[in-house]
Amino acid sequence: MRVVIRFGSRIRHPFFPDWVATPAVETEGPRRYTALSGTVSQLMEAAGAGVTAARAVYVVRGVQHPFLLESERETVWRTFQVPVFTVLLGARGKALAFECEAQEGLHMSVNCLAGAGWAAFFEEGECPTCTVVAAIDSHLCECGRSGHRLVNPRRPVARERQFSPMILPAAGNLA
Repeated sequence: MRVVIRFGSRIRHPFFPDWVATPAVETEGPRRYTALSGTVSQLMEAAGAGVTAARAVYVVRGVQHPFLLESERETVWRTFQVPVFTVLLGARGKALAFECEAQEGLHMSVNCLAGAGWAAFFEEGECPTCTVVAAIDSHLCECGRSGHRLVNPRRPVARERQFSPMILPAAGNLA
């Protein structure tokens, strides 16, 4: 599945390849799409114009606020009545992390350097392009996928988190 975003680049959501997502800013009139992508405000504006989604909504987030508030998730869900997933975009518009159906954090898709409560992402080249404030969870996700996840530090999780500085390669199944 390709998700086209406002920055002009294309990203792939590795967990739901069958659902082609249309950017909310490119929707036209009252119409049903398989999936939609965009910021919360773009999605709400599209919904106001009569746009609906049949399978999913991908909420695009930036590194300053990578996680959806529960109130935002609830608003988007009530509006579209389909699963709501977060896609974290980096400084250059590249997808850094994706939310799965378990919604227990964002599976990382690019290389990063992580420490106690932060992760610096390398979108391309040797210098990090952005940093995210989040805990890192390296345990098996409830969805069954392995790999590292960004976890909202304000939302408690049942497992112990890993906080020592580490270099985290992207999960192989997300490339």
